[in-house]
Amino acid sequence: MKQFYGISLAFTFLFSTCVVAVSKAQVSVGVQAGYSIADLSFNNQNRSDYSNVASFTKPVNGVHVDLLFNFPLAPNNLYLQSSLRFVTKGTTFTPMAQAQPDLTDTYITSGTRMRLSYLEVPVNLVYKQPIGIGRVLVGAGLYGAYGLNGRYEYKVSRNGATVTKDSRDVQFSRSANDNPSVIRILPWDAGFNGLLGLEFNNHFIVSANYAKGVIDVDRTKATNTKNYYVGLTLGYLFSREDY
Repeated sequence: MKQFYGISLAFTFLFSTCVVAVSKAQVSVGVQAGYSIADLSFNNQNRSDYSNVASFTKPVNGVHVDLLFNFPLAPNNLYLQSSLRFVTKGTTFTPMAQAQPDLTDTYITSGTRMRLSYLEVPVNLVYKQPIGIGRVLVGAGLYGAYGLNGRYEYKVSRNGATVTKDSRDVQFSRSANDNPSVIRILPWDAGFNGLLGLEFNNHFIVSANYAKGVIDVDRTKATNTKNYYVGLTLGYLFSREDY
């Protein structure tokens, strides 16, 4: 929780700076959308269940959509950039090893994929270096996010063959989870964000960003789980503060 409070204070400071920037400078507004590759990092403490949980996951494909705000700051080429972002996070569970002989004819339930939808607000300090065709963007900052909904997909197998597939809702709650049949995720997420991109003279933007969560979103005691994702984005600024 100390990490959460630290991120919250820093995020509040950056957001307050945004408000001050809005009152003192022209703001450019735009829209962005793109492709995201998300996963969950696991630091499992229940070693009797898994020897290495991370080895049983791979990224899940998703999308993100942004309403972008760009605030020029006092030094030339320095900006505060924020957005209201819908983003898909989660993970895909890879098949585990073949069942042992003592599990023959046993029905085994295993997760296949988990998708988590968040409303996210990244706040980045961005440096824009002019070049012939536009400006190169390099930035870093923080993000805060709130979980909207999620689905946990699973299958039931017997002797290595899939018998049935199904899914259920992910619960977003601060309450601890001691029920193995329930998938419960902390609704709040926060972490660090970085971006690299190119803002063209015709107002189009292409960029890539990396977001790494620092909050344990799993509500069980056995596992420490954090979000991270990479996003590729295409956007357009309706106005530019230098035009």
